[in-house]
Amino acid sequence: MIKVLIVDDEYLAREGMKRTVDWQSHNCVVVGDAEDGLTAIELCSTLKPELIITDINMPGINGLEMAEEIRRILPQCNFIIITGYDEFEYARAAVKIHAVDFLLKPVEEEELLKAIDHAVERCLQQQEDRYISGEKLLRDILKGRVQGEELVPTLNKLQLPGESFMVCCIMRDNILLEALEGIKLRELITKELPYFWNIVEYGEERYALVIPVKGEELRQKNIESIKALKKSLEANNKLSITVGISAVHQVEELSICYREAREAIKYRLYRGKGSVIFYEEVEKAATGDSIIIAREQEELLLALRACDRNQIEKQLKHIYFDIFKESKPSRHRIKQISLEIILKSVNLLVEHHIPMEKVLGNDFNAYKRIEGLGTLEELHQYVYRNLFKIYNAIREYSNEATESGIEKAIEYIKGNYTKDISLSQAAQAVYMNESYLSRRLKKVLGISYVEYITKLRMEKAMEYLLDPEARIMDVAEKLGYTDYRYFSQCFKKYTGYSPSAFTRNKKQ
Repeated sequence: MIKVLIVDDEYLAREGMKRTVDWQSHNCVVVGDAEDGLTAIELCSTLKPELIITDINMPGINGLEMAEEIRRILPQCNFIIITGYDEFEYARAAVKIHAVDFLLKPVEEEELLKAIDHAVERCLQQQEDRYISGEKLLRDILKGRVQGEELVPTLNKLQLPGESFMVCCIMRDNILLEALEGIKLRELITKELPYFWNIVEYGEERYALVIPVKGEELRQKNIESIKALKKSLEANNKLSITVGISAVHQVEELSICYREAREAIKYRLYRGKGSVIFYEEVEKAATGDSIIIAREQEELLLALRACDRNQIEKQLKHIYFDIFKESKPSRHRIKQISLEIILKSVNLLVEHHIPMEKVLGNDFNAYKRIEGLGTLEELHQYVYRNLFKIYNAIREYSNEATESGIEKAIEYIKGNYTKDISLSQAAQAVYMNESYLSRRLKKVLGISYVEYITKLRMEKAMEYLLDPEARIMDVAEKLGYTDYRYFSQCFKKYTGYSPSAFTRNKKQ
């Protein structure tokens, strides 16, 4: 609700305005009234109204002088000025106070309501701008972009309540699947968030909560609140949520809190979905070993991408029975690496448009299965079996694409998807029968021609919209849409967001 203060030296005018307007239906609440400018200025210090409706001609200081003084206290405050005929041109000339509207006495009800709605719209936009600006500042602090001499004044601008903080990172499991259902995690969290906690978006359906802490007792209470929030979100919305919680640090070390919370949440890989993970519990692997293992993983994935069966077998054995036995990482670390290998291999299926369920089954759950394995041999065998299921699927896809000549068609579509090309035009370009091309595309890609064109366009649209200067109409035109409204419908159906909402969420 927008807080409104009414200022008029006539009692009946003030009461009449309070009683005749259905303020709630206009998203407003009257927080007070004043009979003169000086009283109004005093009230502004405590009530902090966002909209003031004031007469000009009052005893003491007039309405315009009062408005100028109030704007020094509340720079974002908006004004609707009511003026007599003799003062009308004078009032209109007083643009310094940035009044939303000037109304001439006697005020018509319809004219007043229109001015109120206009003012409310401006107030809401200012609220959103302040919120976005504040969140951006806090995000910059969390990510370590604000340091040194800039840090203290930036923290002062945010007016965070306290000196010590912890950060809780929240992410929704199965992001891609559930984003299609149109559920926005942020809205669900905000409904249950204590007013003194701050929420910052740091990725698609991933959020950081900045929580003030004073003493161990309050930390434990906050942890219980986080767990209760998680439980409520999961129970009421059929979600699975993973949480990472940092240690407590001074406000100047918020970036450390954020880094710790993100490190904690990464261990979802082996703790599984729906976990609450504390940074203190995270067991760090040696940096040197991590670099070696990362390099060997990359070699393994290159062999899989190239469908080199012998190299895949050789590299897997090298990782499990040479590197692991020599460096002796913890059991948790080995399980984490095993999961990373499988999940990165599954990404290759996605690249080739091969449904994971078709290759690995509907009940595939690497997290749960790996957690139950206790030896290097068992882990090696499990990873080996799944990698070769993926290997066979990729090889079959590559053979089909090559044998059917479908690769040329896909290349043509990728080079021309921003134009209004039909299936018939694509078929003619690669000398194929239209029906045959349609069937082969469906078999190789797993989706229809129209779905594939839409997928390419929407992925490119998301890339364009990452630019904060991008205009929706321009993006639509670049991608071959003559009607930007139809483009917006397609974008929302594909991503779950309108283009404007997607742009706001991705601004850094």
